[in-house]
Amino acid sequence: MKILFLCPCLEPGKDGVGDYVTRLAFSLLNEGHIVSSIALNDHFVSQVITEEKKQGKKGYQVLRIPSNYSFSTRMNEAENWLNSFEPSWISLQYVGFGYNKYGLPIELFSLRRRMGDTNLHIMYHELWCGTPRESKLKEKVLGTLQKIFIKGLSLALRPRQIFTNTPTSQKNLGRMGLVSRLTPVFSNIPINERGPDDHWKQLKEEKDFNRFLVKKEDWLILGFFGTVYNYMDLKKLLVHAAIAATNTSKKLGILSIGHGRGRDISKLAEEIKASYWQTGTLSSYLINQTMKLVDLGVVTTRIDGLNKSGSALAWLERGIPVIISEDDNTYEEAMAKQGVHQIHNSQDICRSLNSKGQFKIHNHLKETTEAYASL
Repeated sequence: MKILFLCPCLEPGKDGVGDYVTRLAFSLLNEGHIVSSIALNDHFVSQVITEEKKQGKKGYQVLRIPSNYSFSTRMNEAENWLNSFEPSWISLQYVGFGYNKYGLPIELFSLRRRMGDTNLHIMYHELWCGTPRESKLKEKVLGTLQKIFIKGLSLALRPRQIFTNTPTSQKNLGRMGLVSRLTPVFSNIPINERGPDDHWKQLKEEKDFNRFLVKKEDWLILGFFGTVYNYMDLKKLLVHAAIAATNTSKKLGILSIGHGRGRDISKLAEEIKASYWQTGTLSSYLINQTMKLVDLGVVTTRIDGLNKSGSALAWLERGIPVIISEDDNTYEEAMAKQGVHQIHNSQDICRSLNSKGQFKIHNHLKETTEAYASL
């Protein structure tokens, strides 16, 4: 099969959907398929560039089109690449805000005309905003427009297959008359990736990780990875962790891995008198190494969206339990068997710690690769 992925951006480590496409593409490549990718709205390039993505001896070609080009120019560049590659399937990786600041990428309506009769697949990574109860009126109005847009786009493009990543999204698409297959997102950080040992040694020294590595058993380390959202009462969760640390004669540490977008965790750490480390942007190898230092991974998205959270799955794939706020009303007790725990008190923190490495770890990448291979 020859499959061409369309996504907003392909800057490594800067775009979750782009990283998803890259890892999935290599997995399909390893299964004997032929792949290519186009970034239709890449903010990290100033001119059209082609490059080869490499992993070991294998590689494939990608096209990156800058976001400052006009709609028509971007789509013309994509059409030329499409005609040259001649895919058997085009996979549109849909995340509205990735293509347009309002989540309404009208240029995608021209895709069917430009691709001719080529088979089209759409992966809906997200649908529309404004669904949480606490959403502002502006978000709810925009969400209604996005909902209308998605239905119109699906009817115009006539995809042969639709995937999405959560049961809620699958139900919402179903209410529009769109049949979709549930395919979970996987971690964008390979668990077995290796790199130069001197890079890891340098990072430990620069960030003073030895402060807790000397006697790791004396510390309870909470980890944050990726964007930190404001949906729930995060401070309450961290207070419970601080109490649990005190009750077990440990010191509490908070390790923020990556770019640290969203809510400022350092201020919360200071309020509860916890030690704090911020790594900044790292290579996937160093992210992998740093994540292994963490006892519990904190997730700030609603657990209903766990199957679309690459950061949550990154913790779980390493046998590290995930903890969430008590304010998340989408949580179900059965999720504890998957390593996901809701925190109501300090005892819940201790129970979460006891589950480390004790839950079943699913290979979501393999499952998703099989789904795409069966298009």
